[in-house]
Amino acid sequence: MKRKSGILVLAAVLVLSLIVGACKGRESGTGGGARGSGAFDPGKLKIAVALGWMANESGWVQRDGYAAALKEAGVLESNITYFDANYDPVVQSQQLESIIEAKPDFIFMTPASGDGLSEAVRNVVEAGIGIAFSDGSSAGCEDIVTTETICDNYRDGAVSMEWLAKRLDYKGNVCLIKLDPNPAWKPRSDAAKDVVAKYPDMKIVSEWSWDPTGVNTPRQAMDGFLAGNPQKGSISAVWAAWDTACLEAIEACKAAGRTEIIFGGHDGGQEGIDALLDEPQFVVSIGPNPAAQCYNNVRNAMAWLKGEQIQRRNYAETTILEPESLKKAQGLLKSGEKLGDYGNPGQAVAWGLPQAPQGVTPANLRDLKL
Repeated sequence: MKRKSGILVLAAVLVLSLIVGACKGRESGTGGGARGSGAFDPGKLKIAVALGWMANESGWVQRDGYAAALKEAGVLESNITYFDANYDPVVQSQQLESIIEAKPDFIFMTPASGDGLSEAVRNVVEAGIGIAFSDGSSAGCEDIVTTETICDNYRDGAVSMEWLAKRLDYKGNVCLIKLDPNPAWKPRSDAAKDVVAKYPDMKIVSEWSWDPTGVNTPRQAMDGFLAGNPQKGSISAVWAAWDTACLEAIEACKAAGRTEIIFGGHDGGQEGIDALLDEPQFVVSIGPNPAAQCYNNVRNAMAWLKGEQIQRRNYAETTILEPESLKKAQGLLKSGEKLGDYGNPGQAVAWGLPQAPQGVTPANLRDLKL
């Protein structure tokens, strides 16, 4: 999931460009607008986009989503500076401290980790700079971030497992591939376990959590699942917290001749969509509409810069991606469109892609039916 890069060197170069731009025609770091300034020129705003990662499709979609939303809001491309922390909260904290020195008008951020960022984010806020999270939150930041539009990870984990349960007629053995080392994503697997517990004829027979070092992989985890459950039918389904894990695990199943096992994942990127259309074992992915998260954050940031009151926590709508509705949506595509664009505001509904129910919690989970 990760790639090596000269992150700190790149960050230094990008921060320098932001500082140079910020020094032109600006006083006290207010640029084209600051909180409470009322009317302002978006074309004069200086923006930093601090991405937690750019090593895979989910990071690219966030970058493109912010680029498109900021352009639509009137922000000049030359006034936007991007940073890549490559999943490292220490690097991202250092980047935020450098960005503070550049005094941008606003920072958009995908947290590199579910913890270890609160001090740097607090420093941003105390410097009078607005900051918005997308994709997920980070421990200690919930009450200090200016605004956030994030995944409801409990809801998403519950919906994906409920979809698998329905396909299995609510009986069978399940394995879990989790992201528990990241506390922001752990609620996905917590919800999956809660759904299985609803059904007396379903059981979790094995679990594995993501290895941040990359030494142990989902493919190896699936090999272990199969070795521990060698008989056909001893594993009915595998639930995974991200789509790439599903695709790696499916390759292990094919190699072992275990094509009866079905898979459900999360992320809903173009690679996952292609697999849902072409790979019979992959039956559902939960799409967090990342572009819509970016658009909502940009709208809120512009309102905040004008001095308007905005909501701090916002949950993104989630799209249920499954083969039947995706095939129907293919017939609705216009020239230049692709199914991976479902996350653009209003697009999923226009294509008839099912939306996950809102407000799923442990207290009402027993009422969840798809």
